[in-house]
Amino acid sequence: MAPSLVPPAASSLRQPAQQARARDTVLRILQSARSILLSGGEQALTVPRLAQEAGVSQPTFYRYFGDINELIGAALLRVVLRRAADWAAVIDAHHFTSDANLADVLTTLGTRNFMKIGGVPPALARSLLPRLSPLARQAASALAPAVLRAIARCNLAPGTAFTEETMTALLAGMLSATIVMATLNIDRLRSEETRRMAAGMFLGGLRASCRQPEAVTAPR
Repeated sequence: MAPSLVPPAASSLRQPAQQARARDTVLRILQSARSILLSGGEQALTVPRLAQEAGVSQPTFYRYFGDINELIGAALLRVVLRRAADWAAVIDAHHFTSDANLADVLTTLGTRNFMKIGGVPPALARSLLPRLSPLARQAASALAPAVLRAIARCNLAPGTAFTEETMTALLAGMLSATIVMATLNIDRLRSEETRRMAAGMFLGGLRASCRQPEAVTAPR
């Protein structure tokens, strides 16, 4: 499925789109950006062309976005945070039989979202994937509470304490590695190879962190 450019969070816009008309304008800009990206790649996405296709003035574009890079970044951030919320729901509903099973599920979710970008030309996918790397920690932060709840619920690391900060760091490393490997392998879509490598990285970090004597405390 192609990465959809959905309206970013209000805090990521230069001027929050609080009115319905303003939200419609932002959505139109994002939809036009997606169309241009898919047909011509990033080099075709310019403010003049975007304004023309979206039916807005260039000053209107700059009211909400500083430049094209800010537009793409805001859209990708919204996509990443929405997908992290979806992943958290899957994790909360799943019973994990082992820490290896947890690593497998997490990395399967990661490769499914970062590698199988159907309908997007490989060159465009390769250019967009690195833009996700700076967002990995934000996605990891959103995902960490659900992972900690799963570890406690399924008794995956008895006698071990993990803070949200530690788990966020482990998840961010796994997601960043998935993105890097997906970028390298995008032409062949070697998703299983990427998944196994990312799973090994996360599982190794998780087991190396199992050294504290207290029990895991699951966040509420």
